[in-house]
Amino acid sequence: MSMQSSGRALHDAMRTLSARWRRVEDTWRDDNARRFHADHVQPIEDAVRHAIAAMDQMAEAIHTSRMECERDD
Repeated sequence: MSMQSSGRALHDAMRTLSARWRRVEDTWRDDNARRFHADHVQPIEDAVRHAIAAMDQMAEAIHTSRMECERDD
């Protein structure tokens, strides 16, 4: 699996989690729900956002390296 396809898969999984969490929030609206979101959902969203950005940077670095290696041949 390429870096880009892995990033897309991670993004899709995050969209699914976010959509399901929104459905839960429709019925669970107390302090425990807010705490659960702050303690669990939000950190996952933040980590995924950072991971996708890092994967994009790595994919660009790999692409650049490949182009440079091909140019040197």
